[in-house]
Amino acid sequence: MSPNRLLLLLQTFVFFLCLVCYAEEPNRHIFSVTSLLPSTVCTRSTKVSNKASLELVNKHGPCTARNQSNQNTHSLSHIVGRDRARIAYLQSRRSKNLARDGFEQSKAISIPTDAGSVVNGQSDYLIKVGIGSPKQEVYVVMDTGSNIFWTQCKPCTGQCYKQVDPIYDSSQSLKYRAIPCSSSLCDVLSNSGLGQDCEENKCTYRVEYGDETSSSGYLSIERLTIRSASGRSTIAVNDILFGCGQNNSDVLDTESGVMGLDRGPLSFVSQTTRLFQNYFSYCLPTSTSTTGYLTFGKTDGIRNKYIKFTPITTSASTSQFYDIEINGLSVAGQKLNISSTVFTSSGGLGIIDSGTAFTFLPSAAYTALRTAFRRQMTNYKLTRTAELDTCYDFTGVDSVSIPSVSIFFKGGIELPLQPENIMTVVASPSKVCLAFIPTDGFDSGTNFILGNIQQLGMQVVYDVSGGKIGFLPGACN
Repeated sequence: MSPNRLLLLLQTFVFFLCLVCYAEEPNRHIFSVTSLLPSTVCTRSTKVSNKASLELVNKHGPCTARNQSNQNTHSLSHIVGRDRARIAYLQSRRSKNLARDGFEQSKAISIPTDAGSVVNGQSDYLIKVGIGSPKQEVYVVMDTGSNIFWTQCKPCTGQCYKQVDPIYDSSQSLKYRAIPCSSSLCDVLSNSGLGQDCEENKCTYRVEYGDETSSSGYLSIERLTIRSASGRSTIAVNDILFGCGQNNSDVLDTESGVMGLDRGPLSFVSQTTRLFQNYFSYCLPTSTSTTGYLTFGKTDGIRNKYIKFTPITTSASTSQFYDIEINGLSVAGQKLNISSTVFTSSGGLGIIDSGTAFTFLPSAAYTALRTAFRRQMTNYKLTRTAELDTCYDFTGVDSVSIPSVSIFFKGGIELPLQPENIMTVVASPSKVCLAFIPTDGFDSGTNFILGNIQQLGMQVVYDVSGGKIGFLPGACN
């Protein structure tokens, strides 16, 4: 037999052997643990949809072009505690119907503050915007669960926490105007569930979060400038209502403020309806060392027909959040046997949220997921942390095989998750954990939170006018 023929037979044998191996392990992900780890070098995304696309960065990574020595990382206990505090804040706003009944402080939850490793996806995500004329550029947190755009402002008549960027100075802007107390615009605060008061004939706002942090200052009007991620174009938006924060507790680590993107009347989405048609999308970076993007307005492209939409299950008049309904889970291609009442209890409402790290499931659903996942992972050493009960020690393991996981939403929509959406590295490689948490202790009204770990690497589309949320896995790469 000739050498060439022998080589051909060998290649054919290997090909069929690979097919057999795949057939024996369908519905699984095989990957290297190191693929879940961030690099110290920034890799920027080349997928920028249009001129209203801003670069989106994880604040703990090398892509912010800022002094990273000032960036604190946080332990898992801090991250989970912060998640629970945020959920308490979201639930407080929902249960008290703050969209109509005005401001009421949410119950505070203490959060551990010890430093540690960064859980992939846990961070706030930052965009850079220009405020004023001439513009003063600052980094702010993108937040789909907040209802106002605010930033720290000089002269900080109360207190301002330390931030990396220079603090915005309203006295240097030709477009800045404080809203007088007599203006009807001041009433928008109470309609948004924010504190409203008057100081020196200036309308003041106040927002308090679930972790005992807050921001207060003057409700004002200013020009906001968006520079595209490509740097080739800018869009100036005049007369944006925002909070000029004069008294701010340590709301953020070093960022200047928050861009609220919920369905409330003061959110940036609502204020730019004519310009962007109540439509935005984002791709969260898959690690701290890569970038994503936030896009305002509809995008063109052949990929759009592959977006899978699930309805927003409430109206903006009854909820300012993006409420969606989950109705099932699968592991390794098998739908889990979970009663439909598990997902419809407590009103059956779930929230997709950019600011919560982990996905929180109804306790019975989480138990079913954990059991099925563990059954598929018997080849690996099971371990745990105080916060996450399903972790694995992959020390010395080059290649890992985990079962596929999918989330099903109302409308028959299946969201298949990638490895970075299923597991998160807590202590590499000795603790790599299932990135879901049960909703033990949740108040009524919310039984599911889709956190940002489960949104990594996919395009998430908010068609607010159309009343639907869309997912397009793999669209960010």
